[in-house]
Amino acid sequence: MTAGVEVTIHEKKEDFMGGKYERTFVVAVPIARAWRAFVDPKERENYVAAPGQRGDMWEEGELQSIVPNQPPREIEIGKVEPMRVINYREGMRLGWTRGDPSITDWLDVTVTFEEEASGTRITFTRSGFGDSEEWDLLRQATNLGQDETLADLVFYLETGIPVHGLRHFNQQKGSVGASMLESYRGIEIVEVIPGGFAEQAGLRAGDTLVQLGGAAVYKRSEVHAVERALGPGARVAVMFARAGQILTGDGTLSEAAYTQSHGARGA
Repeated sequence: MTAGVEVTIHEKKEDFMGGKYERTFVVAVPIARAWRAFVDPKERENYVAAPGQRGDMWEEGELQSIVPNQPPREIEIGKVEPMRVINYREGMRLGWTRGDPSITDWLDVTVTFEEEASGTRITFTRSGFGDSEEWDLLRQATNLGQDETLADLVFYLETGIPVHGLRHFNQQKGSVGASMLESYRGIEIVEVIPGGFAEQAGLRAGDTLVQLGGAAVYKRSEVHAVERALGPGARVAVMFARAGQILTGDGTLSEAAYTQSHGARGA
């Protein structure tokens, strides 16, 4: 955070109680089809941005989930009851942006499958998040990505169209060059990465985004939509609020890899 500046972030807490993220939805396919799509590595390649190493099966043991420009996410798979439930742990590296690659904490994940008249009810639960700004940044980024993956899973199952690479993570994605938190008043800047878009445009920690690229932004997903649509190198205007005033600026979208390599938390 910017030295000498005290910033209060009014972070959103809905859909997140007691350090837990949970989503329940019904997909219009038989339970055997839904289960196969979740555990079969060849199926996962059709909708998951980071499906793991080619050939990995979701059985008891370990695997790595590979996300470009981020450290491998270690996954320890626990109890598996075919067609019913899968439990696993995700190793989190909270110190990665500070140069510490070690796993510091674990998140617990449970995915259940229940047969319904209209298809299969799936409940995805992730728990174990801590209570700190660093955890808040990680939680928002992680859970937004999970929302997108679950939407891609339903899309793939119900349309039969592979969605991998069509609308989620892209190595050509641009970046605003800042860590952000979604709050009740919008997107608040937590930390600005030196040399990136945010610094060029004059953004500071504590500013609230109003518009990006001429589009109103209220959520992280809307910021990411602009980053993905325009890509690194695009010249983009930004409007933001600071100390009761509306300010404007512009800059060149950073590369996602640059932002990650310079320690952005929850970008």
